[in-house]
Amino acid sequence: FLEVYDILEYYKVRLYREIEIGDIYYPSSGSLEPVPPDLLKYINITITQTDSNFKELFHKTGATSDVNGVLYSDNKKIVEALTKIPKLMKKYKYKEAVKIIEDTYLLTMSSKDRMIFSGIAGNCYYFLNDFEKAKSYYMDQLKLTERADLKKVYLLDTIFNRFTSLGNIGNVYRIQGKLSEAFKFLKQALEISREINDRRGEASALYSIGNVYEMQGKLSEAFIVFTNVLGMCIQRKNDAKKEEANALVSIGILYGKTNKPLEAFKIFKQALGIYREINDKQGEASALDNMGIIYRKRNEQSKALEHFKQALKIHNDIYNKKGEAHVLGNMGNVYWTQNKLTEALKFFKQALGIYREINDKQGEAITLSNIGNICRIQEKLTEALDYYKEALIIYKTLENYTQIKKINKIIKILKSKSL
Repeated sequence: FLEVYDILEYYKVRLYREIEIGDIYYPSSGSLEPVPPDLLKYINITITQTDSNFKELFHKTGATSDVNGVLYSDNKKIVEALTKIPKLMKKYKYKEAVKIIEDTYLLTMSSKDRMIFSGIAGNCYYFLNDFEKAKSYYMDQLKLTERADLKKVYLLDTIFNRFTSLGNIGNVYRIQGKLSEAFKFLKQALEISREINDRRGEASALYSIGNVYEMQGKLSEAFIVFTNVLGMCIQRKNDAKKEEANALVSIGILYGKTNKPLEAFKIFKQALGIYREINDKQGEASALDNMGIIYRKRNEQSKALEHFKQALKIHNDIYNKKGEAHVLGNMGNVYWTQNKLTEALKFFKQALGIYREINDKQGEAITLSNIGNICRIQEKLTEALDYYKEALIIYKTLENYTQIKKINKIIKILKSKSL
């Protein structure tokens, strides 16, 4: 109801009388104009319902109004859902949140509420690794931001929702290995953040672009981007602790990939402290996982497994399938290092199943390569060749030329052995 007042105020329309609904008064302001009797009768019956009549209308129709072409819903259930879903997600109760999303989806909803709801629902499915459903909601959100009526009345809301939907769609495409599409959407998000001078949004879009560079094997470009993001987060101090920790982890991963394990470990430990300080469970698991990788590379396999098990428990608790698959793969690497090939293969195959379930192409390609490596050690050359070929197809879609070159070389060696 108050939203109607905001719209009228925007167009300099003064209300003709004070309105009372229940115990709440909505006083008018400015000089009052006489109202024609027929209009007054219509307003009294149709708009300013008594409390009991309002409840009856609400029950029957969902009580919607259309002001200047912008539909507005008074449905209490929708308002409660938009508040409750993010609270559940903050507590990692994604499955409970999904139940509310499914109950709310079919309700009559205003275009503004639908725009906000679609973004929230998309985030929930994203965290549950249902990326196709997440993308569908994000696309709905993006489409609604293009409505001229919404932009006219809620310009800032539509700009913000457009930025977030573009960034989120870009991240889904990145995970699915569609890197050209990902870059296209992320670049649009970056442009919007810079147009409105949103430093937080700019850092977020840049961070995602850095992840695209990393997936393409462009580690120098990724390092520059992540370092810039870290600097932007540090400038914002306590307002960006989570983003700061995320940037640290990404920089640490690059140090690990460029054979600088000591620098990587120091950075992961710093990130772990921040995640624990702000009670970010997903971040904590990520830092523990990456510390485990460094222990494995330093041949401290017991400490590596200890960190991986801690990370795996957290990922299971918060239903993070992507994180779970990543840790399972790392545990497989430990058993591989210990020459326990049967155990290693078991963990790699578990990870592969999850990556395929959530359509994570990068994770799938890495795991296929690892299974190929185990088969090659076991001298199962035909099986190894099949796994490498599958990995190669994915790396080509990811445009990761470093891995393409590496896998092609292995395939060539295997083919020469099988002649």
